[in-house]
Amino acid sequence: MSTTLNRPDSAMQEQKKEYLPAGYHSGWDGWIAENLIKGVPRSRVQERLCERGFGEAFAKGRIEKVLSDPLTRLARRFFLREQKYAELLAALSYLREGDENAGQLETTEALDAKDFYDRFVLANRPVLIKGLVRGWPALAKWSPDYFLQTLGDIPIEITDGREADTRYEENFQQHAARTSLSSFVERLKQSGPSNNFYLCAKNDLLGQPKSRVLLKDFDYPPGYLSEAAPKSLAGLWVGPAGTWTALHHDASNILFTQVCGTKSVRLIAPIFLPRVYNSRSCWSDVDIRALDFSQFPLMKGVPILEALVCPGDALLIPTGWCHAVESIEPSISLSFTNFKHDRRAHVWRWRPGLRGDPHEGSSSTNADLEL
Repeated sequence: MSTTLNRPDSAMQEQKKEYLPAGYHSGWDGWIAENLIKGVPRSRVQERLCERGFGEAFAKGRIEKVLSDPLTRLARRFFLREQKYAELLAALSYLREGDENAGQLETTEALDAKDFYDRFVLANRPVLIKGLVRGWPALAKWSPDYFLQTLGDIPIEITDGREADTRYEENFQQHAARTSLSSFVERLKQSGPSNNFYLCAKNDLLGQPKSRVLLKDFDYPPGYLSEAAPKSLAGLWVGPAGTWTALHHDASNILFTQVCGTKSVRLIAPIFLPRVYNSRSCWSDVDIRALDFSQFPLMKGVPILEALVCPGDALLIPTGWCHAVESIEPSISLSFTNFKHDRRAHVWRWRPGLRGDPHEGSSSTNADLEL
């Protein structure tokens, strides 16, 4: 007994191809969506498409097609929510410009842990504390040569080739390079000012077992940081004069301390975030060393605080504060994020993550994504 299978014609098997006029590509759909999401009137979008040579009927139909996409409607809701917060911050930032103290960084030589938290950490205010860690043995002992004598010629990771890439921080993995500690130390000795190579916190030298001997050379300032966190989690930064970390924000409070050399740290309050051109993850497009107001007009009037962090000093960089760091001299620094208070008040969860399932029939996305 045989069975005959009914097969659809080949024409039915292929998805019907959509007619697109010459010169129209998927990038136009993205352009339409972006402008509609930002609130540009449909008539203006249609007018521009017609100016580019696309027929009126096609332009109108394409706009309707893009608008009917659920992702466009969802993106529009997200954009409006983001715009609400951004406009509030922008309005408050212009108010802040009128504060004569907005560009001043508080500096102190004595600050107990309670005042540190009450006046600065919990108030989201930076402070430079002169001499806070001047008693660390590291200040008298640490140097590139000391690392080599103490650790031996161990293999280490550094970041290298930074000057050939304007986005070396974002492309960190591409610049991670293996070398020997002796080669790194010799390179530091021979180098003048350079931003081409750097041993930074992400290279995790203190996380290596052989580096544990260094941990006895520093301690947490009493009451400032959580003793539960191992000291191997501290960020170690070693480099020549001239290393530069461009303007960015981090996701947590940072206690930045200086062991050798001097660093300049420029800071901008988070209320100015809509005006610092933060278009890429945590990074700003602005070179804060040479401000170009013709290219970045919103930066005009933004107060910039500056701290010169010398050996033994500590700087609180609060959550959300944009900052840029420059080594004035060959430098060794340590940074810490293990603050004592509730993590919800310490970590800015600005990266998206999945949360829960959507409710059937609901247009709200608040339960679906955690931003």
